[in-house]
Amino acid sequence: MKMKTTMRGAACALVLAGLGACGGGGGGSSDRDEAAATGDLTAENYAASTDAAYATVELSSELSAMMSETVQAQSVPASRSAALTPVGVQRLVLERVRQGSREQAQAAEPVTQPCDGGGSLSITESGFDDGISRGDKVTVVANGCKESADDLPMTGSLTATVTAASETSTSASFSLAFQFSAFGSSELRFNGGVNISATGTDSESRVSIDYNGLTVTSAAGTQQWRHTVVEQSANGGTKLKLGGLVQVRSDFYRLEQAADFGVSGTHLVSGSLRLVDRQGDYALITGGAEALSYSFFPAGSSAPTGSPVTRPHSSLQ
Repeated sequence: MKMKTTMRGAACALVLAGLGACGGGGGGSSDRDEAAATGDLTAENYAASTDAAYATVELSSELSAMMSETVQAQSVPASRSAALTPVGVQRLVLERVRQGSREQAQAAEPVTQPCDGGGSLSITESGFDDGISRGDKVTVVANGCKESADDLPMTGSLTATVTAASETSTSASFSLAFQFSAFGSSELRFNGGVNISATGTDSESRVSIDYNGLTVTSAAGTQQWRHTVVEQSANGGTKLKLGGLVQVRSDFYRLEQAADFGVSGTHLVSGSLRLVDRQGDYALITGGAEALSYSFFPAGSSAPTGSPVTRPHSSLQ
């Protein structure tokens, strides 16, 4: 999926900038948590609505996966290994924060880095004079930046501000507030804020992302992301938990995690999630080794209506 490539690139620009972890979540705002679902699921439309909701969640989960990888590393070198997409840029910023201990304070003057395919990134850091602390900030401005000559240029800006931080020789914990301003390409563009928190050691991590009304514009139209993603990794296993609201066309549906998803590679291989409409009807998404399955449950019923719909993992790439 080309859009997923664009997301990886954005996280990368942040790695170039140098902040350092990926992941997100945590609680959302009371306004969002108390908001009601507006959509209406039926036995006839639930599969298409569930496909659309899953596509949004999958796209946003790219960031939490990258954050988990980074926060577990005790020493993360600045690199250009992440793609220069909106998510890739966020990862670059996260790495910069993760490496916040400097020999001297960073001057609040922009540093320009050329992009391989043309254009540049202007990176401004303030703070980081004594490790990572509240109020430290990194701003990235994309000036027609392209990873390769064939890529779409990225424009707009992204600012990441440290809202909390703590680090020892064996663990790290920090929270960041991201603010996007028309950031991305003509394929995928972000406006608004995202709150990210992460804790990690060499062996385990917890990353949470709160998309509290982030506006995302793509070829499919404009959406508000109002959901949360929490990813936990320990003992070689990864669990994923979702909450909040997800937009499908002009309506919103509530996400209720029935059992945390087990993750293998990029596949949801166990666990289940309810996509709930305004009346209490819901689609149950169940992870499996080879495929996801969807089932429709009318409000108040413990038995599904009709036969389940199967979506092989290979069809969801």
